[in-house]
Amino acid sequence: MSYYSIVKSNNVFLRGNDIVIDDIELLENSNPITNDDEFNDAINDAGYFLLSGGGTYIINERYLVVVQRAETALVNPLNISIFTGRSDSIEEILNPRMLLRELFEELLVYDSDGKLRYPKSLGFQDIIDQVYEEILSLGVFGAIKSERDLKLTYVKPKKRMCLGNDSFDLDFHVNSKRDINVLFLFDVHIDEFHEINFRDGEYHQEGDKNVFHNRDIMLLDLENETLCTQDGKEISKFDRSSASEHLVYLISALNKKENHENNC
Repeated sequence: MSYYSIVKSNNVFLRGNDIVIDDIELLENSNPITNDDEFNDAINDAGYFLLSGGGTYIINERYLVVVQRAETALVNPLNISIFTGRSDSIEEILNPRMLLRELFEELLVYDSDGKLRYPKSLGFQDIIDQVYEEILSLGVFGAIKSERDLKLTYVKPKKRMCLGNDSFDLDFHVNSKRDINVLFLFDVHIDEFHEINFRDGEYHQEGDKNVFHNRDIMLLDLENETLCTQDGKEISKFDRSSASEHLVYLISALNKKENHENNC
């Protein structure tokens, strides 16, 4: 069964804050890896996995929105993570900004009255509109559009991905399995936590039935490194050993940025 479409390539070069992916024609003609069994079989092969991605929101410059993966997940079971997934096609690999769809497919934001907040972000609205057109048409989330938009500000990274002649200002992390994750972070300002509710958008179909995963979504307080409920009440200390590698990378990058700004 096909769950995604990624490839493994030797034509990947890490150069400081840049990642360069050469020989696009060879990439286009590569045999795709489409499931976790094939992925695990290819782990010891040379090269890098292309491409995974997604991201999260940072609330009021302090709280990261995170999710606890399912116990049955084949990758990082029960780990605290952000909202990521693998590419669906070679087109997404060649245009990595399209992997942003993973965030908007998996993380939905509702008003306190149950209406769906519509994300707005300059530079990414085409991808958001494509995702939300499907969400609203399916009706599986009881999604009635709110009159209030969710205003997002892209936190622009100091990294770059180069694919052939194309260049993208995108953050990325290469994990211990040489799996490259493109990461998107958006700043959101919220006056009161009780105004909104985060819900898991992950679901799968069993016959004619939609089965929602209902994973736990929490807030990670970066100031105290604690996990909190959606209304900001502390649950427990955050244990980095129970987090996905790209979440730990993101926390470290944000802490490094804050320390740099404080020392300026």
